[in-house]
Amino acid sequence: MANWKRELDLKDVWQRAKGKEISLQELSGIIADRLEALRKLRATEVTHAEDADYFNMLQEEFVDKFRCMSKQADLDTEEFDGNFSELYDWGDRHLKNNGRVLWISTNC
Repeated sequence: MANWKRELDLKDVWQRAKGKEISLQELSGIIADRLEALRKLRATEVTHAEDADYFNMLQEEFVDKFRCMSKQADLDTEEFDGNFSELYDWGDRHLKNNGRVLWISTNC
């Protein structure tokens, strides 16, 4: 079983977005805020110390990407889904001791 190092809990807003209560832009902004609030990976959680810097840099890039989408008037589902898929794949990356970067909880 995977050893998830962190969790991005989106259950509350994911259902609201599916029900069209909030827009994709609002959802993107919330994802950016919650990603930014997550603690950074520690060097002890990865195989090589520089891997922590790399994964943390990617986290910052995802924050920027979702923040940008939150301000994008013409954001469509295809673009959002593509970026969310990349985030999901990044979160599923293997770390040492069967660890994984990030569990993303949407409850779908």
